[in-house]
Formats: sequence, structure tokens, C-alpha cells
Amino acid sequence: MPTNAPIIVIGFGNEYRSDDGVGIYVARRIGEFAIDDVNVATGISDVLSLIETWQGARTVFLVDAVESGASPGTIHKVDAFDEGLDELRFSGSSSHSLSIARSVELARAMGRLPESMTIYGIEGENFGSGIGLSPCVKEAADLVITEIVASLRVYGIRRV
Repeated sequence: MPTNAPIIVIGFGNEYRSDDGVGIYVARRIGEFAIDDVNVATGISDVLSLIETWQGARTVFLVDAVESGASPGTIHKVDAFDEGLDELRFSGSSSHSLSIARSVELARAMGRLPESMTIYGIEGENFGSGIGLSPCVKEAADLVITEIVASLRVYGIRRV
């Protein structure tokens, strides 16, 4: 699903596995703003689809759940052009088989990275069956939404 928008927010996860759905929650909430030149995407489950999704985008924000051993609700923010992406365990309990770190490295090798890519990993608490986020994860997700919206203003998006 290629996009013509200069900015795209991509949410990963499985909304039926509690906190694993945090990326989807963030993307959908930002999508509710219906901001011109900003698209959202969810439901991506393989590397090539991910790379296709951000084609044509100038800036990408990726959001996923992580299991790194940090306290639940901890927000990990990584620039895809910096080191450290592979140190986070994105969606370790997810049903999707997508490796964000491998996807970024493949896109880099293919010359298909956008100009800017920020990746947010939100430390999950509950990855069991069920719908809805743990309170600390929802609070962290809302902070990430606020930060992404503030970033959109920096990129010249005014209708936020």
C-alpha cells in the first residue's frame, strides 16, 4: 500500500493481544485527526510490504510494542539512522513476523529509506489474549501521540 503522503505513521502489533496493539492504537488515534499530507498504516506483516508502505514518504514514524526488560510504559525512541535499533526487541510476543531492524537494514541496502524515520518502542506489560492496553502503556502511547503531533508541526503540518 504505497503512499503519496510526505509523512506516514505506521503502527505494528496485534490489537487482540493487549499491549501488543499499542502501535495500532497510536496510528489510529493520529488518523482520527485527518491531517492533510499525513497517512497512517496498520496491518503490515512482512518486510517488503513495510518498505512499500513508506515509499514516497519523506518522513516515517513507526510505533510498536517492545519487550526489553525495562519497566512497562517505558518509551524507547530511536532514529533509524543511528545505532541501537537492533538492541530493542520489537513485538517479541506479537503474531507478526516482521523484524523492524532487519526491514530498516534491507531498505538501507536497497536505497529505499525515507529522509527521516523515527521509531518508537513502547514497553508492554501484558501480551496475553484480550483487547485494550494496560493503563501505563496507554499513558505512554498518549505521550507518543502528543510527541508525534508536535513533530508534525515542526514539519510544517499546521492542521493539528
